[in-house]
Amino acid sequence: HGLALGAVGDTVYAIDGATEPTHAESTSVTEALQIPPRRVQPGPAWRQLRDAPTARQQTAAAVADGTVWVLGGLDNNGSTARVEGYDPAIDTWKVGPDLPLPLNHAMAVEYADELVVLGGWVPEGADLTARPSDRVFALRGGEWAELPAMPQARAAGAAVTIGDRIYVFGGQADDTLLTTTDV
Repeated sequence: HGLALGAVGDTVYAIDGATEPTHAESTSVTEALQIPPRRVQPGPAWRQLRDAPTARQQTAAAVADGTVWVLGGLDNNGSTARVEGYDPAIDTWKVGPDLPLPLNHAMAVEYADELVVLGGWVPEGADLTARPSDRVFALRGGEWAELPAMPQARAAGAAVTIGDRIYVFGGQADDTLLTTTDV
């Protein structure tokens, strides 16, 4: 659970995640599945790729310019600000600038040719779900710029870009599941 997922062309990429139903056993496994699967010989349709540089889970993920970006999340030591991208065209990982703060359970989208990260949990000490964030960051010119805050702090929601708007659905904040949508 807690894996990053992105699609480039007709291939889905599954990156990182947890090997146990906890926040403690992160993995760096990266796999790909072509849709529809091409099966020349019997065997698994998923194929293993280069492992991610950082084992983590509960990340934000988005595809921008053909790269599957994995942002923040929980590594085996706690929340991280690391940003890494898998470029399937050359089967290589690259490093992006760290997020302005460690986040886990954040949401991410590609919007107007920029990576945008929304919300998430901002850990305080060992409490990984200490404070939900309403902050929004866009990667511009190799640096993170802060955008106007979301109307409501939230973590573990879902986000999507439709046309010229970003929609953020559900999630949780302050021990409450959210049923609202922000645009």
